Amino acid sequence: MIAHLQRASNTVGLLSYLYGPGERGDHVGPRLIAGEGHGAPIELLAEPDSLFYLAHALDAPVERLGTRAPAQATWVCSVRSDPRQPDLTDPQWAAVARRLVDATGIAPYGDPDACR
Repeated sequence: MIAHLQRASNTVGLLSYLYGPGERGDHVGPRLIAGEGHGAPIELLAEPDSLFYLAHALDAPVERLGTRAPAQATWVCSVRSDPRQPDLTDPQWAAVARRLVDATGIAPYGDPDACR
């Protein structure tokens, strides 16, 4: 696995970038593996016209913090497999994502109030 960590302040911009062509046209076939939108229909990521609605739903808990909200409230971890190896299946990628957010403490296993 190759991971790249960063933070972002604009969720709609981040989603548009991730589901767009990328800076070098390298975003080919992006897909949603797993996610939690605290009631928002996370499947909307498959629909490019719905990114603004979904970003607003994802940002709502942070916006409720008001002045206590962090300037860069979105944590981004892009993960890719070794290009010399076969790609993982969707369930394998979902397991990678669950292990990653558990190991970082962002969403420990079994915590219903964990980060979205």
